Amino acid sequence: MSDSTIQVPPDSTGKRLDTEQLDVSGLSVQRQRVQIAGAAAADIATVTAGRLDVNSNGLTDTELRAAAVSVSGPLTNDEMRATPVPVIGDSPGGLLPVTGPLTDTELRAAPVPVMGFSPGGLLPVFGPLTDTELRAAAVPVSGPLTDTELRAAAVPVSGPLTDTELRAAAVVIDDAAILTALAGLQTTLDAIAAAIVTVAPESGLPAIRTTPDV
Repeated sequence: MSDSTIQVPPDSTGKRLDTEQLDVSGLSVQRQRVQIAGAAAADIATVTAGRLDVNSNGLTDTELRAAAVSVSGPLTNDEMRATPVPVIGDSPGGLLPVTGPLTDTELRAAPVPVMGFSPGGLLPVFGPLTDTELRAAAVPVSGPLTDTELRAAAVPVSGPLTDTELRAAAVVIDDAAILTALAGLQTTLDAIAAAIVTVAPESGLPAIRTTPDV
């Protein structure tokens, strides 16, 4: 906005106005002084060193704001603070003493992201994990393990076990070999039956001849 002036009628005999004379764009002009006043006659604002004086009570939040700021719910630390608050403890270097174990959340200022191949930053796992993959350190094993050491819980057994329960796999029986063995046994029995058994005469018993039944 450029400077401008207006020109009033020549000096008259009416009421006088409080003005000051200064140069504006090369012209000598009169500038009227004004005051900020309240309802009472003594409610006049004062100026010190070019600044408007404000009473010691200060302005309220409502007086400073054009509109109220709505707040809902508790404010976080970041919302309340303009800058982080430094913490100075009893230990050298501004560290705070800690007692007891700290959780992962207490130790980390922010979660550590894990970059995987699956959505959500998860790492894919293929197949069951081996004992070595699951353990931070290998567990030494000496000597053969008993059934109790191998099983998480005992397996109850009642009554005698059958051949099927005892064997991990069925035992194959060769029918042809059994028939051949039976045939050989029958031949031997036939030979024995055809033999003649003679009792010595000195025994006083009669001679006996046996033949196989036909």
